[in-house]
Amino acid sequence: MCPFGYWFGLICVDYTGAQMALRKLFLVYVLSTAAAIAAPFVMTWVEGVRRHAIPVNSEMALEPTPAINTPYSDSLGRNTRPACIAPDGIEYFGDVSFAMRGKQGALRLLGNVLANDFYSCAAARDGTVYVLGKDNQGHWLRAYGTSGDPKWTAYTGEFRSRLAIGQDGTPYLVTRGRDDTPSLTAYGEDGSERWSVAVAGWGREPIPPAVGADGTIYVYSIGFQSSPHDLIAISPHGKELWRAAVPGTSGGGLLVSEDGKIFVQVGHGVLAFNSQGKKLWEFTAENQDIDGGIALAKDGTLYLACRFLYALDPAGQAKWSFKSELTYTKRDYFDGSPIVAEDGTIYALSFYQQLYAITPEGRKKWVLHGELAGKGTRWDQLTLTNDGRLLTKAGWLSVSSGLASGGWPTRDHDNSDSRRQGMR
Repeated sequence: MCPFGYWFGLICVDYTGAQMALRKLFLVYVLSTAAAIAAPFVMTWVEGVRRHAIPVNSEMALEPTPAINTPYSDSLGRNTRPACIAPDGIEYFGDVSFAMRGKQGALRLLGNVLANDFYSCAAARDGTVYVLGKDNQGHWLRAYGTSGDPKWTAYTGEFRSRLAIGQDGTPYLVTRGRDDTPSLTAYGEDGSERWSVAVAGWGREPIPPAVGADGTIYVYSIGFQSSPHDLIAISPHGKELWRAAVPGTSGGGLLVSEDGKIFVQVGHGVLAFNSQGKKLWEFTAENQDIDGGIALAKDGTLYLACRFLYALDPAGQAKWSFKSELTYTKRDYFDGSPIVAEDGTIYALSFYQQLYAITPEGRKKWVLHGELAGKGTRWDQLTLTNDGRLLTKAGWLSVSSGLASGGWPTRDHDNSDSRRQGMR
């Protein structure tokens, strides 16, 4: 009998069995193809679930959020924070114009609104204020006296760093022309060039120098593409003392501790060197964001904003990391330089305008939620005054204490933007 086929010679061909085998083979093919197509989506979903399960500091705030006061100075239009504050308390504002506010609150315009393009300022202990700007004649460095009148003007290269001011009041600037090699230049009391040292490197905005307590000037020179990066030590007399290779991709942070350690932020984290140029340690972050910055507390804790906010002990080991509440929902990250207060509170701002106050132990003290430009509140770069006012573009807050008196608590060391370690 050959009930489900036919005889082919002495062989019975069973069509039913062949059809079932083909169906099984086809089903296996369909399922394997579907699994191959679905696998990446499943893996993405699993990874998303895993990431959402990672703690992102969504704990309840330890303290009530401070009240937001009206913008600090709306008479100057777009810029509502002082650009720098002199040691005697006089505040200087800059945008397309440059102005000063005296201790009694009177506002005086210093720059020509139509001609000047303000860049940055720094204040010396003797009351001199140095301003970087440009006009129809070119890019300049200008010194203002205590009366607010210009003392001198020196024209510079097109690309400049922010200023650093030495212990004796000497302004230092990394500058280059469009086709020139960058140089560190020291300026005299009359604006003349005291000395200039070629430091190589490349960039439209060179990293500003930092001055140690002993007067040594440090420059972080970033090479072009595959060229090396160097940390360079230069004496107050313009002599190169040493240079050390800085591995990794370019970064943006450079500061000096009170005991002479130099910290350099690179694309993957931060490196520490001693005062002779020997690398002490290197910390590699879990990610590659380089939009943040570094700050140093009085106890030697280094704070690094590199997507997360890291607290590093003096040996370069992570004490804790702090993540924005929007880290895994909007890929939020800390993109501004942290600020350290006298009581140890750290203030940090994220890309999605989440303004956090964080305790020295990594706990959320409070948070203020902002939004991107055009959609709501935008804080922008922060300034913490010595008397405890946290100044933002959207308004100011009265907080628990003023800027720390030791370490390197803000991007440019102090509210005078001196970028100088030692006496303020």
